[in-house]
Amino acid sequence: SLTQIHSSCPVPESDDNNKELRGRCENEIDQQWLSTFCPRQETQPENLLRLVDGSSFSGRLEIFHDNQWGTICDDFFDLVDATVACKHLGFLGASSVFTMRGGNGTIWLDNVACRGDELSFLNCPSNGWGVSDCSHLEDVGISCLPTPSPTSPTTPTTGHSQIRLSGGLSTNTGRVEIFYNNEWGTVCDDFFELADANVVCRQLGFSGASEFITLGGGYGRIWLDDVACTGDESFLDQCVSNGLGVHNCNHFEDVGVTCLSSTETQVRLVGGTSNASGRVEVLHNNQWGSICDDFFDINDANVVCRELGFSGAISFSSVGGGDGLIWLDDLSCLGTESSITSCGSRGWGVNDCSHFEDIGVTCRTSTTENNNLIRLAGGSSSSDGRVEIFYRGEWGTICD
Repeated sequence: SLTQIHSSCPVPESDDNNKELRGRCENEIDQQWLSTFCPRQETQPENLLRLVDGSSFSGRLEIFHDNQWGTICDDFFDLVDATVACKHLGFLGASSVFTMRGGNGTIWLDNVACRGDELSFLNCPSNGWGVSDCSHLEDVGISCLPTPSPTSPTTPTTGHSQIRLSGGLSTNTGRVEIFYNNEWGTVCDDFFELADANVVCRQLGFSGASEFITLGGGYGRIWLDDVACTGDESFLDQCVSNGLGVHNCNHFEDVGVTCLSSTETQVRLVGGTSNASGRVEVLHNNQWGSICDDFFDINDANVVCRELGFSGAISFSSVGGGDGLIWLDDLSCLGTESSITSCGSRGWGVNDCSHFEDIGVTCRTSTTENNNLIRLAGGSSSSDGRVEIFYRGEWGTICD
């Protein structure tokens, strides 16, 4: 017992003149005993993966093992591995893989080979912890598809509950979610059929639905169950159901739909110096609107330019100046889509932007098609910096 251990203290317990010294002695003995028999447990981070030196959705991929963070080598690391990592981090998936470098400490993993169906990145095969033939020049980085934020839409309301499609790979497919009482929630798949899906899609501005599926993956409230639309309703909350919040479902029963892509969707460039540059605007539901610059990158610009008949994009920037609706936000194209309607986003009209964030692009024309472009980047002025060259739709550096 601690009482017996305290007897080893050289200061007698009966020594009233040295009670303070006796107390310090017993405290030191207590600490030694606790450190021996009750070693302190190292706290482990909540998520064993993180993205460093980038943004909230892009950066060098690092993993926590043996009480320290380390990097992952880029050998054989591909989009399948990145997708598993991004989903592990809570994102919809991955948009790109790149060599980022700049890490330090241990390189924990090499030759990662995920199948793509792993629920955790830790389940992916590799050489094993700390076994690699890499240097930090080969640290891998990834960009994830941003997850739509569960916030209230900024578009004007109609007196009916707003709805959105979440977790899909394009604007016309995903989990059906409805906004009520300042909270987004899902819809259960019980008795859900094509008539219900048609009402959802028409409310979102599409001509109708092509299919409905049990998608799962939601969180928070399940707002609707046993939905029974006639098919003639204009809004989902006009359909018969058990009532808001009344259900007997779990989130693995969350319903999703795929809407028919509108043939009216068009893209144009406005306010530029030529037909190959300007503010990007998209026609949806018979109305032109702009696109917010949040998370917009060269992949998105390339899709816009190719949809307009150009071979790709030279650059993109925030140009502002639009009016009316902001149709799309958090656009996340892979770069291979033939239309921006096939790219991920927060959904039609759902945004947290102002028109000063309207995005613009400059597309490649026949006069620039066969000419490489050069720029100076990262310098302190326009006359110095890192030399970069533009080729086949992508900027790259020149080795020294």
